[in-house]
Amino acid sequence: MKRHLKQTATLRRYVDFDDNGEPVYSPPIEQPPLAVKVRKVPGFGSTVNELGVEVPNRTKLLMSDEVAVRDLVDDAPVEGVEAIVNKRGKTIGYRVEL
Repeated sequence: MKRHLKQTATLRRYVDFDDNGEPVYSPPIEQPPLAVKVRKVPGFGSTVNELGVEVPNRTKLLMSDEVAVRDLVDDAPVEGVEAIVNKRGKTIGYRVEL
């Protein structure tokens, strides 16, 4: 799957909340060779986020790096993550909804 990931994106991982209740993120991972390889496709439909709220999808990504809900990809919050598993049961990538 990695050969299909021709685009790059900036990834900032969610760390915790600060004293004011605002989310804190790690520094961006954007410089090669640490850039996150992705394939961006338009998103249609909607996703139910971790709070149970249905939100519209703006973009879908295919990526090899594991991300979590609340992480930022190109400054857009990750709303959903689904593992892509091959026939042998090995995770080969992730479908990410922003």
